[in-house]
Amino acid sequence: MKNYLISTLLILAIATISSSCIKTGSPPVCKIVFPENGQTFTICDTINIKVLAEGTGQETNLIIDNNEVVIWQTESEFEYMWKTCDEDTGNHVITARVWDNYGEYAFDEVSIEIIK
Repeated sequence: MKNYLISTLLILAIATISSSCIKTGSPPVCKIVFPENGQTFTICDTINIKVLAEGTGQETNLIIDNNEVVIWQTESEFEYMWKTCDEDTGNHVITARVWDNYGEYAFDEVSIEIIK
C-alpha cells in the first residue's frame, strides 16, 4: 500500500510538472517586409526597413551588419529609417529577430547592396 501511494504521488508530480511546461499558441513569426532580399540602393539613400513580428508577448530587435539598431521593440509592426550616407558600399545584412514569452524565437534576414 505504501509503495502504491508513493508511486501515485510520483506520477501526479510528474504530470503536474509536465503540464506546466506545455506551450500554448503558435511559435513567433518574423518577416522583413522591406527591403527585399537582393535589392540595390544608392549611397545616401534612406531605407525604410519594415518588419512584421507576431507572437505571444513578442519582443523584436533589428540588426544591421551585426549591430543592433532597434532593441526590444514590442510592436507587431514597426519601421526603422536607415540613413546610409555613412555606410560602405557593398553588401549589407539586415536581420530581424522576435522572441515570445516561452523563449521561442524566429528571425528573418535579407541581404542588400549599396552602390555609388
